[in-house]
Amino acid sequence: MDPVSNACDELFDCTAGRLLIALSGGMDSMVLAHALAQTAKRRDALGRIEAIHVDHGIHPESARWSALCQARAAALGIRFEARSLTVPPGSNLEARARAARYRVFDSLLDGGDVLVLAHHAGDQTESLLLHLFQGRGLYGMPGARELGSGRLMRPLLGLPRETLSGYARAHQLEWIEDPSNADLSLDRNFLRRRLLPMLLERFDGLPRRLERVAHAVADMGTALDELAGLARHPLPLEVFDGLSQPARLALLRRWLAG
Repeated sequence: MDPVSNACDELFDCTAGRLLIALSGGMDSMVLAHALAQTAKRRDALGRIEAIHVDHGIHPESARWSALCQARAAALGIRFEARSLTVPPGSNLEARARAARYRVFDSLLDGGDVLVLAHHAGDQTESLLLHLFQGRGLYGMPGARELGSGRLMRPLLGLPRETLSGYARAHQLEWIEDPSNADLSLDRNFLRRRLLPMLLERFDGLPRRLERVAHAVADMGTALDELAGLARHPLPLEVFDGLSQPARLALLRRWLAG
């Protein structure tokens, strides 16, 4: 099998519950939906797959996009559900839309269910750099984490975007091109279209290097969690005994972030 199908195949061994695909209609999510549906057919498990489309109501074409996603899901033989929402007012439209979208996903997950997202290695590189530039630390998107009553998984996170686009061409897939992806006033678009191409040209193998650093930081955080018992709420004050001030602050920040 190809790398995309291999990554999707492993999902079926992770849970016996439903696999809910976040289907935006873009190339990445269309590739994920197609690969998961084909894998489910081979495993006689198509009934476990469901596509979820969230209409943020921001773009004037959003209703048409929802209809296209529904048609694509029907062609793949998988269930489809669309949810409309209103993004609350405020600054940072990207963050507000994301928070509203994840509240919808959270509400749909039952115990044993997995929300499957189509993020790839390029998205991970962008997230690492954005978090660094925003002063939030050097960390990226986890491959898996808890979400509501279920889990969130990103099976394609280790694959470059070129692999996904090759899959899309090989299977003659169609997808939606969101015009907002060209809006350079959005931080991620500016990074993707202006800054990142220069960085990649200058620093060979940058995505792999950033991924190694992110893994090292994540491992250190996990070790701190285990050593200090940061999963406990409330946090016992005795874990701070004998620690230096920088260590105390680091542990407190880690606990608050969790």
